[in-house]
Amino acid sequence: MAIELIDNISDDVWDCFIQNSAQASVFSQSTFLNALEIPHDKLFLEVDGKTVASALIVEPDLKSFCAPYAYSLYQGIALAPIVGGEHKVVPKSLKIVDTLLSALAAKYINIGLCLHHSFQDLRSIQWFNYHEPELGKFDIDLYYTGIINLNKHVSFDEYLKTIRSVRRQEYKKSKKLNLSMTVSHDTEAFLDLYKLTFKRQNIDLKLNALNRVRSLVNAVVTSGMGRLVFCEDDAGRLHSAVVTLQDKECTYYMFGATDPELRSSGASSSLMLESIHYAFECNHLRFDMVGINSPQRGDFKTSFNAEPTPYYFVSLKR
Repeated sequence: MAIELIDNISDDVWDCFIQNSAQASVFSQSTFLNALEIPHDKLFLEVDGKTVASALIVEPDLKSFCAPYAYSLYQGIALAPIVGGEHKVVPKSLKIVDTLLSALAAKYINIGLCLHHSFQDLRSIQWFNYHEPELGKFDIDLYYTGIINLNKHVSFDEYLKTIRSVRRQEYKKSKKLNLSMTVSHDTEAFLDLYKLTFKRQNIDLKLNALNRVRSLVNAVVTSGMGRLVFCEDDAGRLHSAVVTLQDKECTYYMFGATDPELRSSGASSSLMLESIHYAFECNHLRFDMVGINSPQRGDFKTSFNAEPTPYYFVSLKR
């Protein structure tokens, strides 16, 4: 069996593989990675000349890095589709992951991966160097995102009945106030709201963090990989804004910002629901809240009937 780890992969070839994997994610696509403006290695595992898996290694030369990278998820392992019944697919997947990890460990001293939420069978990772643990074992950390399975609902209106009542009340309130939703390309107006949001929490945003958010939002509005939407009143005051990403099956909640003085208008809930409505219109299967790992944010996101869904960070340090 000929095994080879391939690098120097073109963006088009990489994106085609990712889009056809069960671990497809906008965070692993080239447009997003290029907007992050960080070093990363894109690798294919080839077995007998056939590409069976990919690995995305972020900050490959940074010994202290632990996945995920800021503003990112699901940058790790993706598998090519495997044909067959479960009794064939499961052992074949385990073997592919085991082979990939061995190849990566031969190339890198430290490995940090954020696994896609569909990646739930971690036995190959747990068993890595099982008989020689002194050579290095993977640490596995559990986290949660919130996912709305849109295909469980006949329509947006039917879905709306399932969310927490306070969110429906805020949604109705924003309509009574005649707030309007506008798709925009104005990154700087979003950043002004974004800074106000953190200022209210007494959080000082660092310049490099703001610049990275600026780069990502600019990529969203110019590439078509997502949307920036503002909620404003009749006087033209911006109440709230949301940035979402999307791939062929999923919409992802990326950034939200609200003017602290206008928080009571219900604009943030209304924008979230508008984004979910748009996901229905795009025939997406899922709406991913991109993390519910702190009490307050987690409660807000799950109030939209997002189901807690585990995903994992795995890291090998030697």
